[in-house]
Amino acid sequence: MTEADLKRAISSISKSANQAGIKDSFFVGGYPRSMAMGLSLSDVHDLDIATASLGKATTLAGLVAEDLNATSELLHRTMSVRLVSGDLEMDFQGPMEDTHVSDYLHKIGIGSTPLTRNIYARDFTVNALAIHIVEPRILIDVTGRASKDIKAKMISSVMSPEESVPSNPLMITRADRKSVV
Repeated sequence: MTEADLKRAISSISKSANQAGIKDSFFVGGYPRSMAMGLSLSDVHDLDIATASLGKATTLAGLVAEDLNATSELLHRTMSVRLVSGDLEMDFQGPMEDTHVSDYLHKIGIGSTPLTRNIYARDFTVNALAIHIVEPRILIDVTGRASKDIKAKMISSVMSPEESVPSNPLMITRADRKSVV
């Protein structure tokens, strides 16, 4: 995938969200992480998009699919829509309703919003950054730990390991894989 293809996709997503009035949508995961690390866009291999309102992920994915002539599929496990345009995959997620995450947020005294639930459901703090789609100039670090961990070159879980590893044991393998990158 070329940097130009990624820029076109980011532009299409931002333009479509703005035109449809989907203001509560965010790039999450690898793209914001790469931006925080100062990496080039050629280091981004996919885009994860989180929306806060029911149905908005599907609406946004439909608009982008039409604009980019992308193919789409519904991912039943996560109830997200995946678009494929050339070599680029884009996953559009609606609000997550994971009671495990909501309970954890309540326990640590953080408000349960669609964005905080999405961020705290992620495996590592370095994947827990967000960029607002309509206002993309600001990098959002909901946990307050992602930027610090990136600077320290540290991999740490968003939720405590006791909370996250039992429900996601593959994160141990992912942590090992990230530590050699």
